[in-house]
Amino acid sequence: MKHHKIIGLLLCTTVFLTGCATRQNIAPPADFTSQPKKILITHLSGMENATYIPPTTQTNQGLLVALIDAAVVHNAADIGPAVNRLVSAPILDEHYYKRFDTFYRGHDFTIVRADKPVAKNQLYSPKIKEGKYAPYDFTELKGQYDADYALILDVLKFSATRFGYMHRPHGRSNVSLYLVDLSDNSIVAEYKTNEVINDAEGDWDTPPAFYALTQSVRNSLTMALDEAYSIISGDKPLK
Repeated sequence: MKHHKIIGLLLCTTVFLTGCATRQNIAPPADFTSQPKKILITHLSGMENATYIPPTTQTNQGLLVALIDAAVVHNAADIGPAVNRLVSAPILDEHYYKRFDTFYRGHDFTIVRADKPVAKNQLYSPKIKEGKYAPYDFTELKGQYDADYALILDVLKFSATRFGYMHRPHGRSNVSLYLVDLSDNSIVAEYKTNEVINDAEGDWDTPPAFYALTQSVRNSLTMALDEAYSIISGDKPLK
C-alpha cells in the first residue's frame, strides 16, 4: 500500500487559508488516564459521504487529465457517483468509536456514546478564544450527557482527487481530534493529521464500482484515524 503525506509548505498554506494557523497539536497529559472520569465520545456532522473532486478544465493540467479520462476511462462520468456512495459511518465505528471505547474502558472511564453526531452548524463560537480552548463551545454537552470530558472527531476531508498531471487518482483524508474538558471548554489534547494520501492500486478505473479507487478513499480515512488514535492514546509520542 503506497501512501505519502503532504507536509511542509502545502500544509502550512492549507492551514492558513482555513483560518486555523494558530492552532497547535497538544499531546495528552501523561497522567490523564490515571484519574478515570466520564467521557463522551462523539463526532461532528459533515463528511457523511466521500466527495470526488474531478479535474478542472480551467487549467492545462486539469484539461489534459479530463481529455485522458474521456479517451481511456470507461464510464468516466460514473466515477463521481461511485465515490459519493462511500459512507464514513462504518469506518468511524471501527477505527474511532470501538477503538477509543476499548481504550478508555481499559482505564476504567465511564463511556457515553451520543446517539447522533454533533451538528457543527449549530455550535457557537467559544466564549474564550485565546489560549488552549476548543474551536467551538462544547460546554453544553456537559449537561446534555452528564460527562466530564468529550472526545470529539472532526472529519475535515474524505475524498478522491488527483495532483497536477497525474492520471491515477487517490484517496485523500484528514481529521482533527479534540479531547475537551467540558467544565470550561479547555483543550486537554488536540491532534490534526497531515493530509493522508493513499494511491489507488491496480485497475482503478474498472466500472461500475471502481473498487481500487473507492478502497483508496476508505484507506486514507482509516489511516488518518489510526494516526490520530496513536497520538491521543499515547501509543505514539507527539513530535
